[in-house]
Amino acid sequence: MNIEKLPTGCVKRIHVNQHLLRKAVAGEDVCPYTVQFKGKSHPCKSAIAHEGVEFVNAIHKPLSCGARLYGQTTGPVTLHL
Repeated sequence: MNIEKLPTGCVKRIHVNQHLLRKAVAGEDVCPYTVQFKGKSHPCKSAIAHEGVEFVNAIHKPLSCGARLYGQTTGPVTLHL
């Protein structure tokens, strides 16, 4: 399994892609999580936030990708690809 580390600093938003999650439940090998960092999306199979995570309820103001419930942190995050 490949690992990518995102550094401390800028906000990182972690959310679950519902469509890919359904495929993962069905047994397909997909990356259902997405971490947005510095304008890029990083798909991964799991993400570890090493410091506090704030969970945001943005039901009425979703992110540009459509995410309405997500976690965000400025701490380091390790991605398992």
